[in-house]
Amino acid sequence: MKNDIDIKSLWKGQQVPVIDLSAVRKKIKYFRLRRMGESCAVIMLMMLALASGVTVWIHWSPLLSVTKAGIILLSIGFMLPVLSYGRQLRLYYGLKTDCSNVDYMSNLLKIKKQEHRQQHIVLNLYFLFLSLGFSFYTYEYTFYHSSPRGIIAYSVLLSWISLNWFVFRPYIIKKRNRRFSKLVKCIESHRDILMKH
Repeated sequence: MKNDIDIKSLWKGQQVPVIDLSAVRKKIKYFRLRRMGESCAVIMLMMLALASGVTVWIHWSPLLSVTKAGIILLSIGFMLPVLSYGRQLRLYYGLKTDCSNVDYMSNLLKIKKQEHRQQHIVLNLYFLFLSLGFSFYTYEYTFYHSSPRGIIAYSVLLSWISLNWFVFRPYIIKKRNRRFSKLVKCIESHRDILMKH
């Protein structure tokens, strides 16, 4: 009686599962369109905030130079995301479905570097300029009021700044990283096949 089984022939005879690349391409397309929409929304919101800062300066002319400095710092803070998301928008626009898979991968790496820079440099500078800008801007309005009102106003402002720095900023970074890392893992798992097609 022969109990030996030829494992090599069984292994060679196995069907190789076909990987559905259309699902990967749909994920990439959905991700690309979503990020382009987010970038456009952020750019429009920041431009609206910048326009309202200019309107405040023109219609309610600040008396103290500290208030003007606050408006300038806020404007710089609002321009940083506009420039960063504008660059990111161009990179996502370059991530087209009709380009080769090698170009896809190189564009994704550029986007990953841009997002890393955006999360670690631009977002920190954005919150820094906003924190300083609001601190300077509210000085004039608390200066002419009594001390308890000024203390309350700055306490609320510091609470808001702390909430931004320690709650909103880490949440935004984690959320964006989680979405991007899911896409990169999906692409990395199919990288060899994508490079061949």
